[in-house]
Formats: sequence, C-alpha cells, structure tokens
Amino acid sequence: SNKIASFIGNMYKQTDPSSRLGDKDKYGEVSIAGFNLSHSAALLSPSIYSLSQPPFTRKKIALLVMITLFLASTVLLTSLYTFHRGFRRTIQFWKGMAPFIIKYKLLLFKANKIDKVCEEEFERRIAAFREKTAPQVVDLIISLGGIYVKIGQVMSTIGQGILPEQYIKALIP
Repeated sequence: SNKIASFIGNMYKQTDPSSRLGDKDKYGEVSIAGFNLSHSAALLSPSIYSLSQPPFTRKKIALLVMITLFLASTVLLTSLYTFHRGFRRTIQFWKGMAPFIIKYKLLLFKANKIDKVCEEEFERRIAAFREKTAPQVVDLIISLGGIYVKIGQVMSTIGQGILPEQYIKALIP
C-alpha cells in the first residue's frame, strides 16, 4: 500500500514544466513531460529496474536480450493470431489435437512401461482409444472447415494404410 502511494506520488510530482524529455530536475531525478518517473519502475519491480542500470555484465546483457526476444515474439505471435486467419486456424487445430496426442503418448507409456501388458491387451487399449477419439477428431476438422475438411475427405478415400480403420470410418460421411 505504501509502495503504491509512493509510486503515484513520485510519478505525478511536478517538476519544471519547461523541462525537456529526459532532463534531470534539481534533485537529479529524470522527468518526462514534466512528471518525475525516475523511481517509479524501481518501486514496482526493483529486480527488473536494476537490469537497466550499469554495470552491464555478460549475464545481464544475455538476460536483457532474452527478455526482449520473449516480448517481441509474444507481440508477433499475438498479432499473427489476431490478424492472420490461417495462422489462427493452425493454432486452433494443434490446440485441439494436443490433448489427443498427449493422451495417446500416455496410453503407450502406461501400457508398455507401467502395466507391461501383453500384445492383445495393448491392441485392445489402442482400439478403444481410437474408437473414442475418432468422432472428436472429425468434429474438430469440421469446426475448422476449409482445407481441413478437404484433407479429411482425401484421407477417408485414400487413407487405407495411412490412418487406422476407426478414423477412416469416422471420416466417411
């Protein structure tokens, strides 16, 4: 509470209104557009503020580069997702497929490493998984529309040997 009050007080403490951008006032504090902002960042996050202060070691520079790259990639990916329809649909596809892939990998791990089941039981578990997920995959493809539907149509006709039988049956209208 005191930090916030101090932050607001420091931020809006008037300096000389005729000062230029980045000038220091008589106390040696930086002002921008007549407002003192020199210690505002330090009050909110002292560790991040200290990164911008000398001395600049290799470790500090590497951390600043990583933070900058992270922020730039976040802005880029957010912009792509917002304004590029194809990119958004690709993300939605993998967001929908990721749970199936993870469940499948966990099923394989559990059957082979934990339960150590025989070949027949393993095949039964895989078939049950495919029966359960095939309609969900088809629903995902239909919800995405466009090229995903076309790929599903092609896979339902020539997918023998490429896709398991349960998925081919689910893709046939």
